[in-house]
Amino acid sequence: ADGPNLDLAKRTLQDHKSALKYLRPKSENWRTQAMITSAITNIGVIDLWHLILQHRQITTADGSLEKLRSKQNRKWMKSLIEERLYRFFYNSPEVRRRYSQVEAQVLRGELNPTKAAQVLCELAGIK
Repeated sequence: ADGPNLDLAKRTLQDHKSALKYLRPKSENWRTQAMITSAITNIGVIDLWHLILQHRQITTADGSLEKLRSKQNRKWMKSLIEERLYRFFYNSPEVRRRYSQVEAQVLRGELNPTKAAQVLCELAGIK
């Protein structure tokens, strides 16, 4: 936020502060804050760094940072499992060979989606 963009940044800051009032905090001891910074003119950079350190200190002390990291790790694990299953399924030679045919049957109404999924999963070795 510097030069000709400073006025726009100030207006945007007010919009962001107003919007933040409606967000539910992830920690009962910390409220997200908005501020103007500029790496070019160094405005607010030190204040931002102090705010980051304060956030880290508060969320570490109250356990909310660890809780958030645990949730993120669980989500990451699930995402990795889904990605591997997806690759396993679609890289199956039998699925690759029959997928278009089964899909066409579903599109023509000859096979319902549940049965189609069952057939394809069995072809991939998934019961």
